Amino acid sequence: MSGSRKGFAPMAIGFVLVLALIIAPVAADKMIREDAINRLGEDYTSLGLGSAGYDGTAESCSENCLNQPSCNAATFVEWDQSCWLKEIVPPATPESGMTSFVREKTSTAVTVTTGSVQTVPVVPAITKAPGFECVFAILGCLVLLLVRKSMG
Repeated sequence: MSGSRKGFAPMAIGFVLVLALIIAPVAADKMIREDAINRLGEDYTSLGLGSAGYDGTAESCSENCLNQPSCNAATFVEWDQSCWLKEIVPPATPESGMTSFVREKTSTAVTVTTGSVQTVPVVPAITKAPGFECVFAILGCLVLLLVRKSMG
């Protein structure tokens, strides 16, 4: 009986450590919103109504950029509901009817063109925890391991 208790302690400690890693926040990039700003040029693609995963809103434009690692900025045009994704961040120009977004990275700088190349200082971004799907999947695996170990 005491032999099975000795084997349980390391497993319980491992279980707690795995849960701590899962629940701990994970760093994530975020988009900084710039109302009435156009970041003209440097587009690598555009999205319009009917594009997959795009619903013609500024928020959807921001999310599409955030979900593409090569996108560092985006400009949403209100009058035609288009979204212009940019790898290089062009200079900001005030213009009504436009909403721009610039990626705030957690670990690397963004390249900006203003006649010469500049580097934007990196500011830590908001953190978010992974989805519960990951937690349940890992818990399920751990339960299976515990059951298997107790049977064998």
